[in-house]
Amino acid sequence: MKSIRRDVTLHCTLAITIVLLFLGLGLYIIIRHVLRKQFDHGLLARLSSVVSNIDFDPPDHFHVEFDASNTLGWKVPSHPLYVQVWNTDGKVVFRSQSLAGFSLLFIRPQPGKIFFNSLQIPQTGHFREAITWLQIGQEGDSLGEDHRLGLSGGPKNPNDRKQQPKPQGREMYLLALARPMKRVDNALATLAVALIVSCSCAVAGAAGLLVMMVSFGFKPIRKIAARIESIGVTDLGDRLPTDYIPMEIQPVVQRLNALLARVQNAFLREKELTADMAHELRTPLAGIRATLELARNRPRSSDEYRQTLNKTLALAIQIQNIVGNLLTLARAESGQFTSEPSASRLDQLLERNLAEFSESLTARRVKLEQTAWSVVTIVAPPELIVLVIRNVLDNAVSYVNDGGTIRFSLLCREDAVRLEVANTGSRISSAHAVHVFERFWRGDAARTSGQHHSGLGLSIVKYVMEQLRGTATVETQFNGWFVIRLVFPATDAGSLGP
Repeated sequence: MKSIRRDVTLHCTLAITIVLLFLGLGLYIIIRHVLRKQFDHGLLARLSSVVSNIDFDPPDHFHVEFDASNTLGWKVPSHPLYVQVWNTDGKVVFRSQSLAGFSLLFIRPQPGKIFFNSLQIPQTGHFREAITWLQIGQEGDSLGEDHRLGLSGGPKNPNDRKQQPKPQGREMYLLALARPMKRVDNALATLAVALIVSCSCAVAGAAGLLVMMVSFGFKPIRKIAARIESIGVTDLGDRLPTDYIPMEIQPVVQRLNALLARVQNAFLREKELTADMAHELRTPLAGIRATLELARNRPRSSDEYRQTLNKTLALAIQIQNIVGNLLTLARAESGQFTSEPSASRLDQLLERNLAEFSESLTARRVKLEQTAWSVVTIVAPPELIVLVIRNVLDNAVSYVNDGGTIRFSLLCREDAVRLEVANTGSRISSAHAVHVFERFWRGDAARTSGQHHSGLGLSIVKYVMEQLRGTATVETQFNGWFVIRLVFPATDAGSLGP
């Protein structure tokens, strides 16, 4: 299972390890460079000491002799010196006994320069070698140390690699001096071990501190989880506090509070719907039972039985309408209307559905008026448009008074399509008009006279119009007009038809 705490700890530990690795490596490189520089300075001092101990005596042929005094430390086992001298032809003219037949590296440095080189001497280990030119004069010449090391004989321009002519009475030799770097290597090995151990301990300690810090940092989340767990079905009004919540998770807490509010509203709506359903179904069911019990008490004529059956059928139709509208509303709220939007002629749908009520309107002497009419094409799921039109027309036809008027208005403007359906005979006040979209709400006796109505039609209209990003409003006028106004937004509206 994925764990944020584990991921944060691992990533932070990895980052600390990388940082310490680079710091340790950089420190090791710097210290190694400093130690080698110091060692080279010491090697240069030894080289000067060797030069100061040179004796020369040219008899029949030229040769160089060295003072074998212990001042050079040649015979000290812990600090052996290795000296070798070559003439300009590369011939060895002197080799210290400590080399035991092994030859140092022969390299010709630039005049006036000292060349440093690292090498391995068999059975001895890692050494550092310094090579320079050595100038030796005739016996009796008094040459300074700089002359002997060749530091004054090199060219003034470093780019000039041509060797200057030898001064008369002097010979040029290559002098190489090597010393073991055992102490430096041991010091570097000790430093490497110390850095590895210290960095490992630092990483382990940082990981432990990170575990504690991350655990402490997640404490508000554990509090939120405990608070959420304590919220039950009866405590949906509780909200998560935001006073001790870090700002990084405040958006999560705010969304949870909003979710709790929606859940509470949905739960309250379900409770109200259950209560309203029980109330609405209780009346027709009680009517059916009373009618059947009354018919069963004594023998009746065929006409009386026929009246009883007609009354029972009307009550059953009312129950069927209630259940059908509830199912329709449930399907709409659960998004089960899955048809794709398509272009539909709104005027044709209105006329087609109005034709289904023509017989009832004629029997009740209801007049139809069209104050404004446009040929309109609208883009929306067809079944939702039909559902809205059918419920709006059914409401107007059901509650218009006998001999009254139903008025239609359909206009297409640049920003929207507006459909108005108005009927006479309304006794709903303006204060109560806003409640007509509530489930099972009825405002006057006229709206309870329809035996086949459930009080859900306009609730369905309101919900579907919101899904279509439109609006549904009502208006009552002093002369008994009840107006339902539907406005479809411009994104749903097509254009004027031909």
